[in-house]
Formats: sequence, C-alpha cells, structure tokens
Amino acid sequence: MDHVTPKPTAIFLTKILITLAIFFTPHTFATPVPEKLAKSQGYFILGTYLEADSAAIVIKKIDTTAVSRSIEWQLTNKNQWLIKTLPQGNYQIQEIKVPYFNLPYRKDTENDLLWRFKIEAGKVNYAGKLEIEKKRTTNYVEIKRLNRIVTDHDEILKSFPELLGQYPLVNGMAIRDDYAIDYIQRKK
Repeated sequence: MDHVTPKPTAIFLTKILITLAIFFTPHTFATPVPEKLAKSQGYFILGTYLEADSAAIVIKKIDTTAVSRSIEWQLTNKNQWLIKTLPQGNYQIQEIKVPYFNLPYRKDTENDLLWRFKIEAGKVNYAGKLEIEKKRTTNYVEIKRLNRIVTDHDEILKSFPELLGQYPLVNGMAIRDDYAIDYIQRKK
C-alpha cells in the first residue's frame, strides 16, 4: 500500500482550524470562592459585565456607629462573578471608577439608595449585575446595576455548586423583590 503524504495546504488549514477552535472556545473566569465564613459573615456576590478595560467599585458599611473604612475592589475580567466575604449588615456602593488613559471617571453613588445592598450571615447575598459600557465621553460612562437574580440564578448555581450546597442564595438588593424571593423558594 502506498503511503499518502498530506499536502502542505491541508496541514496549514488543519493548524488554522485548531487555532481558531481554541481561540473561539468560550472561557469562564470564575472568581475563586473565598475562605469559609466566620459566624457573623456572609458572601457578597456581584455579576460584572465590563466592556471597559478596567474598573473598580468602592463600598462601605453604613449601619455602624463605629468609623467604617471604604473597601475598593478592582474588576479586571470582562465577565466575572465578584465574590467576597463581608460582615453582616447594610452596605453602600459609594462609587464606581472607570479610568481610561487620561480620562478618569467616577460615578458617585454614595447617596443613592438604589446602590445599597445587605449581607445576611451564613448566606450567599446577590448584589446585582454591574454593567459598564465601553463608549464614553470625558464626563460620562454608561453604568448600570441591575437586579438579574432570576436570570442569573442557574448560572450562579452552575458556577458555585459546592458553595450553594452549603449556603442559601438570597437577594441582597436594597429593594424588596417578591418575584425573586418566590422564584428562589420554588427552585430549592
């Protein structure tokens, strides 16, 4: 039997197809789950959708008589779940920073009640989905925080099955959402 040698174009096309398959395979950037919870802590979980190159959020606990310091978290991946441990209580997202070369931009949300969330101890507290658009001007960037707990529910379960096997998922948004509460109860 004659040995058939592949033609150079066939080898080249095969290499290109393999490269394209690897390049266009969707990648999920799930944030590692923080350490176990202390007695009065809960998990904070925020979905992020960034079209901007980078961003940061600044939060602060607001229901304390003690001086509370602000916490800043960098958001680097385009789509990720930001998950952190926090002491139980009420919090305010104070600002969102979206720098771009020499165009610094900060959205001040310190006095906006819609940017509040609560952390319940021993639970995974959904704080919404943060969307930051790439289009901008020198003094404006489209930034939205949406309550997508119903549409995000299955993705959260898939991304953190072990965590949600131990702790219940609750809606930590500041505004009560009876539909979301009912939906999560039915999914248990």
